[in-house]
Amino acid sequence: MAEITPTGHQKIAIIFQTLGQNLALSVFKDLKEDEIQKVRKEMESLEKFSLSVRKKIVEEFYFEFLSDKFKSDDTNQPFEFLQHLSEDQIFYLLRNEPVRVIAIAIAQVDVKKQYRVVKMFTPEEQAKIMVTVGDPGDLPYEGMLSIAADLREKSHALPPDVSYEKGGSENLAKMIDLMGMRAGQQFFERLQKENPDLAKEVKKHHLQFEDLKYLPDEELREVFKGVEARDIALSLKGQLKDLVDKIISVQPEKVRMILEDEMDLVSGPQLRRVVESAQNTILSRLREMSEEGKLNLEDYLEGDFIE
Repeated sequence: MAEITPTGHQKIAIIFQTLGQNLALSVFKDLKEDEIQKVRKEMESLEKFSLSVRKKIVEEFYFEFLSDKFKSDDTNQPFEFLQHLSEDQIFYLLRNEPVRVIAIAIAQVDVKKQYRVVKMFTPEEQAKIMVTVGDPGDLPYEGMLSIAADLREKSHALPPDVSYEKGGSENLAKMIDLMGMRAGQQFFERLQKENPDLAKEVKKHHLQFEDLKYLPDEELREVFKGVEARDIALSLKGQLKDLVDKIISVQPEKVRMILEDEMDLVSGPQLRRVVESAQNTILSRLREMSEEGKLNLEDYLEGDFIE
């Protein structure tokens, strides 16, 4: 016996029955009142259609709905919009999402960007996210499209080029840097005594001249490239011999010869502001290298080294 083919109103009636009338009405917003009455009347006699026919109608509706939902987007790259968001934006977008959604979304961007975004979460969250990135479980393509569409819609609420201060240790480190070297050092030493845990976190972002001792020779040589020999000589005033020797040793031979002469010229007492200005010149160069991605300062500022 041949299957009965539903009419247009009968198909809609099947969808109404499947979704429930309230949800169905929100989907079929353009239906007029008389059409809704026809659909409700058809709902009373849907038993004449087999389960397979009704299932087919629902599947056709589902895929047509998805097609309409994504018709303005490239479904081959449903997460492409993430490529245009900053790391802060991605974190802000995902911070309240379930771990599985976070992991799926993060996996769509460059690995280095993944790492930097994951680091914005708490250590416990980081572990869960990374494990889920490695094993997200089975998810139908339609489910991926749904997640992408939801996040894309939420991303529209982000202000353009959003940049927000998260406060905490990084913000405090910036404030200490603005205090000047002497006042900043005094404050940091006090912080180490009163709140060692916070000081440890601040240290990841607070750069001091003596931290140069942790840099490998190649990076250290790059830091001083282009810095005037006199500024180098002044910056070494008051520093420990090991650091002075290390900095001198990485200089090119010609610079070392000039540097020795300059160090003789500044061998006597020098104004603190002049010395600190020279040191700031070098620290600024180091920060520029970090911003350019030539080195990761946190690797050195955490001070977690094995001698």
